[in-house]
Amino acid sequence: NTHGVVYLINNSENLLQEIASWGMTNSKSGFEPHDCWALRLGNKHIADPSTPGIYCKHVDCDTNHQPTLCLPMIAKGKALGMLYLRFDSPNPISELIQELSGTVAQNIAMSFANLKLQEKLRYQSLRDPLTGLYNRRFLQEFLEKEIDRARRQQQFIGILMIDIDRFKKFNDIYGHVVGDLVLKVVCHYLYSQVRQYDIACRYGGEELVIVMPNAAIEDMVIRAEEIRLGVKQLKLEYKNLDIEAITVSIGVSCFPDDGIDTSSLIQAADRALYQAKEAGRDCVKRC
Repeated sequence: NTHGVVYLINNSENLLQEIASWGMTNSKSGFEPHDCWALRLGNKHIADPSTPGIYCKHVDCDTNHQPTLCLPMIAKGKALGMLYLRFDSPNPISELIQELSGTVAQNIAMSFANLKLQEKLRYQSLRDPLTGLYNRRFLQEFLEKEIDRARRQQQFIGILMIDIDRFKKFNDIYGHVVGDLVLKVVCHYLYSQVRQYDIACRYGGEELVIVMPNAAIEDMVIRAEEIRLGVKQLKLEYKNLDIEAITVSIGVSCFPDDGIDTSSLIQAADRALYQAKEAGRDCVKRC
């Protein structure tokens, strides 16, 4: 004889969003944390028809004539969401029901806390902590799957191996803080340039890799040139100092023409990158 909603707080912590509900809840699907007394006070909040003025703002008081119970879902000292219950009976909510509801809210909170931790650990295992791009491990796994798929569907896969030219110079002249900043700026730009089904990875040091499924070699060379020119337009300042222009060298390879497995494809792109460096840097070479 209850109706209810489980709400989660979004990552910005400025909105509660409904993720599960049952019955006729008479409560909004989304609202700001200050619209709930339980979240404002950090404790359970009870409202009933005898005290209509203390219903939370997310409750539709015009249609609600039953008691409601809001319970913050708190884990490790942090509110993750809220459990809202509306009861069919007009009678006061018993202490037993309040205790049971509190236990349920606490268990849900701990479950979500564990899920968030798992998600965080998975993110850290697949992403480079400095740039936010995928790491070498993820590249290996992704490329193997894409090669299997491309082989079955007889499609291409394009690889761009990108190296920031004279990267050591940024560290030597301006310090490692600027070196890290250069990496972040370039990687943020690359991330903005990839398609939804492409991936950008930090291969190691200042070497970056973009994998572009279903892209022929001619398209890859054109795309690489666009990226090279785009990087040159990036502006970088640090403590009122104008940092000199960033340039990149890019090597291009393509499945199946330049390799039929992960290692051979990456090696082919790396050879092309070496040719770009030998040609004076700031250019694109295909395998």
